[in-house]
Amino acid sequence: MDPFEHTAEPLPPHTAGRRVAMVVAFLVIAFAGDRLLALGLGALQAQSGFRFSKVYAEGGPPADVLVLGDSRGVNGFYAPALAKATSARVLNLSYNGMGPRLAEAILRDYLDRHPAPKLVLLDPTCVLARPGLVSELSNYAGRSERLQALIEAEDPDRAAAGRVSHLYRFNTEVFLRALFYLRKSDQTWINDYRIGEAQLQALREAEPKTELPDLDPADLEALGHIVTAARAAGADVRLVIVPYLPLYRRLLTWWPIFVAQLDAATPDAPVLDLSVAFDDVALFADGLHLNRRGAAPMVDALRAAGALRAIE
Repeated sequence: MDPFEHTAEPLPPHTAGRRVAMVVAFLVIAFAGDRLLALGLGALQAQSGFRFSKVYAEGGPPADVLVLGDSRGVNGFYAPALAKATSARVLNLSYNGMGPRLAEAILRDYLDRHPAPKLVLLDPTCVLARPGLVSELSNYAGRSERLQALIEAEDPDRAAAGRVSHLYRFNTEVFLRALFYLRKSDQTWINDYRIGEAQLQALREAEPKTELPDLDPADLEALGHIVTAARAAGADVRLVIVPYLPLYRRLLTWWPIFVAQLDAATPDAPVLDLSVAFDDVALFADGLHLNRRGAAPMVDALRAAGALRAIE
């Protein structure tokens, strides 16, 4: 026998059992801690004045006007200006990168929890939004089967991780924003700057954009669902294309075809195209977005087009 050879002695049964018990206890504590911490973070974000927290929080004053869309909706339908001009309670639920399927889920979740608004405003150009925002809303997935389903479809890895660890669902920028807006409102978001001369010159020299965007049929279908859901709840719904800087919009040679696609998707709610309503460059932050100076003229344009009749 080799004197240096070592044979491991089997652990006594009571020692092996103790180790298994320790592992099981650790897993139970980790699981319980994960769920308890996630519940605590969920309760914390429910106290936030952040727009999505308002959707999933119970109570609070009902909105007369709900706004949906991507960043163009954020800056184009400025809640304080709308509220001041109409004396209505306005809740802008738009968010950078919000596409129609997410907008539909947010609207339906709101209608499940709150009285229906009198008016829903939507900028349908959100069909051009790039995917990616859905998974950033995983911190609200525990409150919404619709959000969970969208996350599973768009980001199955995050959805799987969120099922294992509810705490992981809060690992998002959106949750940090909810924390920032604890007990204060986020409804004053708007671009405060105006487009610069260098950007204007670049647009003057830019080549026309001739390739029609490849729209997802599911996004077009979601536009129709938004109209149906809003009207079924008793709300008026208006699809309004917020102004672009004309220098930019006129580069989009496919525009008439694009608007026709939107109209075909929502035959019961014609699209109000205000894309070239404003010529004053001082009203724009860039080619796609209005700024604070554009907020009041935008309300005037909505009123002149009859889009605010439900609240006036």
